[in-house]
Amino acid sequence: MTKQERVLWSAVIVLTVGVLVLSGWIVRQGLLEESEDRRSSDGDALYGDQPVASIGNDSISNRDWVRQLKNHYGQAVLMQMLNRKAVGLEAQARNLTASADEVQAQLKQAMEGYSSETDYYREMKTQFGLTSAELRQEAEYQVLLLKIATADIEVSDEEVGEYIAEHASEFDSRVRMNLSVIRVQDEKTAGRVLDSLADGVPFEEVAEEVLRDADVREQGGDLGWVDAEDPFQPKEILSAAARLQAGDMAGPIVLEDGDYAVVYVKEIERSPAMNTTDARHKAKKEIKLSRAMPLEQVEGNLRVKYGAKVIKSAPAS
Repeated sequence: MTKQERVLWSAVIVLTVGVLVLSGWIVRQGLLEESEDRRSSDGDALYGDQPVASIGNDSISNRDWVRQLKNHYGQAVLMQMLNRKAVGLEAQARNLTASADEVQAQLKQAMEGYSSETDYYREMKTQFGLTSAELRQEAEYQVLLLKIATADIEVSDEEVGEYIAEHASEFDSRVRMNLSVIRVQDEKTAGRVLDSLADGVPFEEVAEEVLRDADVREQGGDLGWVDAEDPFQPKEILSAAARLQAGDMAGPIVLEDGDYAVVYVKEIERSPAMNTTDARHKAKKEIKLSRAMPLEQVEGNLRVKYGAKVIKSAPAS
């Protein structure tokens, strides 16, 4: 799986889990509203009419809030819930399971680019309110969906060998670097950055002072873990970093677009080449994935197979 595919896969996990979390909340709120509606007989204010926010002399009721959520996300939430039911039924019919190791491997793909597993879970919690249990649940779903999508695809030993030969770099030893970068527009500013670092000012503090991008500035210039040959990072930065040891810095580095950079290598990780058994397993999986139908189509086919019906449509937005 390429770097871009890993990033996209991570986004898929975040979005789908977010929808599931939202679905649970909508269902709970809907049940609360219905319960209050049934109990109310004297004209008193219902729970659903209670304000959840106010501005000036106006307020927003819980009922209006939930209605807007249903209008905008209701159909997507319903499809996600049906998909999980359908995939569960198909996995049971095919006697497919997701082992703890498979779930962890799926999560590891989503963690690419983060400084550590702890950092990944913290970011998911901070940015999206997702717990580690919810992320594991989504990873398990993705493992089962992929198994179903590729279950009937045959791959010969010859095809596996050809894939490994054509994609040798995917199975070779791998170098990853945990990098922080300060990128500025002129050499003078880059010189000031280096002077501050030479005076012992922590890299993160210097980054906060000079970086323009608010998101990068808040992270102290942290890029996280990147492959030594990452096509999405400036080659000048990767080339300079490759000549450093963990804990070293280099700069100013002249970039192709005319900017200047200072790079800090926090850690280096070297993984050995993949053994033959693992390489063949990975190659076979990648070939199957390349031949499988789009996962949305797999989900749609399963909904049809198991007779999914929308009894009460979500309101139009």
